[in-house]
Amino acid sequence: MGGREDSLAWQLGLAGLAGFVAQGTVHGIETTMVRQQLASKPLHMVATARAIVGAEGVASLYRGFAAAGLRELSYTSLRFGLYEPLKKALGAEDPRPRLGALGPRAVPPPAWEQMRLLAGMRPL
Repeated sequence: MGGREDSLAWQLGLAGLAGFVAQGTVHGIETTMVRQQLASKPLHMVATARAIVGAEGVASLYRGFAAAGLRELSYTSLRFGLYEPLKKALGAEDPRPRLGALGPRAVPPPAWEQMRLLAGMRPL
């Protein structure tokens, strides 16, 4: 193939962008889910989302998006963008899962901050 599609910067950039867009799509749902789990009197998802929007406004559903976006632009771009180059560097002919099990074990600091902000806590 060749060209820019094979370049590491291209792969990292596209992986980070894909993660960022995906996070933007689900962030409001994640916020609602975390608040639902932390509530003293749990409601269903729609009622929890309405309560959040009613009390804090629509923008509150995206509280913590900066931390989540940074995580996606860094962690996800590295995790997905480096997969092919590492696979080739290690000489993998048939792609059996070996390296993938290590990724989720390393939780980046923006993920902790995102959980704090989703829960409605103040930023660090």
